[in-house]
Amino acid sequence: MKKESKRIKKLQYLLLFLLPAFCIFTGAYFRTILGDLSLRSIDPDYVYFSNGLGVSLGNFDTGNIFHPGSPLQYFAAIIFRLVYLMRSPETPYLEDIFTHPDLYMSVVSFSFIGIFSIILFIAGWYIVKITNSILSALLIQTTPFLPIIWYDLIGRITPEVYQAIAVITLSVVAIKYYRQEIRIDSLSRIFLLAFISAFGLSAKVTFLPLMVIPLFMIDSWKKKILYLVVTVLFFLLISISVLLKVEVFWNWIKNIFIYSGDYGAGDSTIIDFQQFKTNLLYLIQLEKFFFQVVLLSILVLSLYIIVFRKKANKRLILYTSSVILAIVIHLIIVSKHFAHRNYIPSLLLLPLLVFFSLEMIKMIHNNKFYRRAVEIFILLFLVLIIKNQLLWIPIKSNAMEAHMQALEETQSFVSTIEDGSIKIITSQNYGAPFIEYTLMYSTVWSTHALKPVFAQVLAKLYPDTYQYTTWDDRFQYWGSSFDAQQIIDSGKRIYLYLERDDEQLFNRTIAKMKEVSNSDFSADKELLYRNPVTTEIIYRLKFKTAQVK
Repeated sequence: MKKESKRIKKLQYLLLFLLPAFCIFTGAYFRTILGDLSLRSIDPDYVYFSNGLGVSLGNFDTGNIFHPGSPLQYFAAIIFRLVYLMRSPETPYLEDIFTHPDLYMSVVSFSFIGIFSIILFIAGWYIVKITNSILSALLIQTTPFLPIIWYDLIGRITPEVYQAIAVITLSVVAIKYYRQEIRIDSLSRIFLLAFISAFGLSAKVTFLPLMVIPLFMIDSWKKKILYLVVTVLFFLLISISVLLKVEVFWNWIKNIFIYSGDYGAGDSTIIDFQQFKTNLLYLIQLEKFFFQVVLLSILVLSLYIIVFRKKANKRLILYTSSVILAIVIHLIIVSKHFAHRNYIPSLLLLPLLVFFSLEMIKMIHNNKFYRRAVEIFILLFLVLIIKNQLLWIPIKSNAMEAHMQALEETQSFVSTIEDGSIKIITSQNYGAPFIEYTLMYSTVWSTHALKPVFAQVLAKLYPDTYQYTTWDDRFQYWGSSFDAQQIIDSGKRIYLYLERDDEQLFNRTIAKMKEVSNSDFSADKELLYRNPVTTEIIYRLKFKTAQVK
């Protein structure tokens, strides 16, 4: 009987590998579908590329402090250095990373997926130790898979996926303190909760509403205040870049509160009620399953308080209420400044909320019927999640694959352009089929001290690339300034990339080149390529009769 019992226990523990393995598989799958991150978007992936690169050079005064994404930057910095160490190329570090940025970024993404999967397994194993329930462990391990936006982010370099580490850790700690009836009266426990909160905030400040949960868990007001103070201190220690620019960061946070638009823009009305209502309804529609479970949990909590009254477990009520309150506060904040990804921390709380709701159901009566009912409910919940994954994974992957295939077609043609030719890139999208474009607008986010260092290396690697962005009417380059007569005299071939097939955009680009060159010339164009899906277009140009004004 003992041998049989041990065998069953081993089989149960093997179940803890299922969701981490699924995380590795789906993460690798979406990372592969996305291909080169430089092709898809500069924001936020390549913003963190330049900041992580700066940190890897020992410069913590990063250009981007607003999210602030500090754990991501440190992780990227470590991986960048390790990749370069393994490659051991003869070329200097900056030249190698600027030549192969997508390789370095891909390793960062794959490395995170691996480490995050290990964290998922450890979380499950720890929950089994606390609750002696494999089903409860599997419930908590579903944390990252519930938001439908998760698959838009898992293969990319974004701060939201790092917030998942903080939410899972907070969930495990909350369950431990509840189940073992641990009072949070020691400095070590307060410091642990403060560090988890600081980590979540340093990944992205959208973690802020979740700080309500530890506040409810801590007993006295003095200790609550201590928790808040230590959280701020830990946040500043983790986010050194914020510490170096506290005033800038504070003004940004203040403007987000004061103004109705995104990132501190719009009218100074605090809330645009019409937009608020639209955002609220849209988010509820997007995450219908999530809000249905939240409403059910509120109903269970209300019935538990009414039925049990004085006999109710006050700790359980506090813990459950704190999760619900965090979700509601976060919903209000995100409805003011809407972006689906900004609600991810609260979406990740669903398994913890379900766990506490089931604890209340179990307390109706301590017999096998209710315990079995809870187990059946968890199984049904897991089945619903599996069904949801099977629905959304093909939808997300097919949409991404179609989008990336269209972009890769242009990239494939661009790769045939001979080295040493003149490239002129006109785009105001977040990405382009030229790595030069991505590097130009990602290094904008680097610190002022490193910009000239980066520019010198990039001028050596990409000397004949000129870029025009129409939204700010800027014509930028790293090497020699644009001179039409010198280009004619060089005899080099000239290629012009336009983000869309538009004659006005072509004429505007030529006019800008004449202005920058301070010369008059004609430009004959020969159509080489047009993407039927994205309408990107590439011409070969021939400049004639340059005349100095």
